[in-house]
Amino acid sequence: MSVEHASMRIIEGCARGGTDLAADEVWAVEAHLEARRVCRDRLSAAVDDSLDQRDHTR
Repeated sequence: MSVEHASMRIIEGCARGGTDLAADEVWAVEAHLEARRVCRDRLSAAVDDSLDQRDHTR
């Protein structure tokens, strides 16, 4: 993860619950999200997309 922004791999991993991320990545992204509104917004959009995809497969 860069100092500027979390990668989309990490953002999408968090949107899926973080189970495919290493523990240190989860900790780092949680700390990063506290300080970076842009990344929080990206995570929110990724969660919304994930929920939309799930709803369409039902």
